[in-house]
Amino acid sequence: MSGLLRTKIPKERPGPEGGKRDRNRRERSAALINAGLDLFLEFGIEQTSIDDIAKNASMAKGNFYRYFDDKASLVELIIAPLAQELRLAFHRCEEKLRAANTPEALAAAYSELSLTFGILSAQRPKALRLYLQEKRAPQSPSRGAIHRLASEIEESAMRLSRYAVEGGLVRVGDHRVGVLFVIGAAEQLTLSRLNGAIDADDATVVRVVVQMMLEGIIRRDLDIESALGSAG
Repeated sequence: MSGLLRTKIPKERPGPEGGKRDRNRRERSAALINAGLDLFLEFGIEQTSIDDIAKNASMAKGNFYRYFDDKASLVELIIAPLAQELRLAFHRCEEKLRAANTPEALAAAYSELSLTFGILSAQRPKALRLYLQEKRAPQSPSRGAIHRLASEIEESAMRLSRYAVEGGLVRVGDHRVGVLFVIGAAEQLTLSRLNGAIDADDATVVRVVVQMMLEGIIRRDLDIESALGSAG
């Protein structure tokens, strides 16, 4: 995945780093981020106003603009750590797929990628849930960071499948359709897990996602269960 999402750094940096005024600034910024994230998850990004965020953070509306230019910059800051970790995961998977020449190597590459989703589900559940909830919503300035990340993920997944095609490990036909289907299904499964709609532990969800990925692209004559067992 190329490029970095632009993150908005709060404009005010009072006092020396680590000092009382700096700590207060960081605390107020964190309060706005947490307030915004909670409201976005409950009501949606477009349905949440800056007034709502400031009120939920127990601040005046003017304080919001001391730290963020607009709602889009707040969303971008929330999504940025998630995006960076996903980029790194796709990069590691890409390196492994370039060298993959067996079903076991293919399974190992996708297993590591899916494991990242499992880790993010545990470490950044709110940010991941926000991304999954909003990625299919209509384009808007406030959702810009989310839609850019969704495009990057799709492009990266297509690139990964191309390496699998070149290695002779995927089914005959247009693998791009399978990739898009698997991305959507895997993301919906993850969102259902985060929303509590399905009762499954992270390890089970990760294994199901890996199997979905492999069944979406791997050749029919290759043994998926055997490949998964070797990769695990």
